[in-house]
Amino acid sequence: MRANRLFSLLLVLVSAPLHAQLLQDNTWEIGKSFVGTDKEKFLIPDDPKYDGLRPTSVVTKNTIALVNRGVVVTKNPIPDNKPMTIVFDWSWIEGRETDRYPDSLVVMLRTTGAQRQRWSHEMEDGIAIRFDPTEKQVSVQVHQKGDDFKTQKLAAKDMEFKRFESYAVVISDTDQRISVFVNNQFVVEAKVPEGITGRKVALYNREPVARVRHVSLLTNIELGIGAN
Repeated sequence: MRANRLFSLLLVLVSAPLHAQLLQDNTWEIGKSFVGTDKEKFLIPDDPKYDGLRPTSVVTKNTIALVNRGVVVTKNPIPDNKPMTIVFDWSWIEGRETDRYPDSLVVMLRTTGAQRQRWSHEMEDGIAIRFDPTEKQVSVQVHQKGDDFKTQKLAAKDMEFKRFESYAVVISDTDQRISVFVNNQFVVEAKVPEGITGRKVALYNREPVARVRHVSLLTNIELGIGAN
């Protein structure tokens, strides 16, 4: 399985497969940890009994744990006109499968790295690849900055994501096209719309809903940049 994932990484970096450079272990910085107010859609009072619902992100080498809309963002932007690929194994380990409260994962490409100050505290701009167990779908969406937080779905594919199961993910941003592979199978792709200027990558999971804690685990993370 590991060999197949690395082979997929080379395939999507077709413009310069022998010159891909992996970013260093200090690639990621922790995003803002917002605590809700009574005007927000979810409320997290300043009380220790709610500590398990607070946003948290833990980065250790090539493993990242995201809790309750935990957010990590690349410290530096991806250089212009260079292909980029991110590879990882994802599993959601907390959330509920029996109703509409499982966890979800968003991989944000071409973002400035700025989070919305209001709910839902997602990245306010860029291209979102959303792995959604609730909708049983992988989608590629555009986030448009603004008070209303508008999104535009560019492409989608039905797919189930079970709790505790691990999914090998490869996402490439090459030649103005986003391609997504899961478990060595092509899933969906979309052309990058004009006017998107951000060059950072961000990762985050679902916010706490109905007092349900959400946790996603990403392991074996590789973020590669191709040479010109």
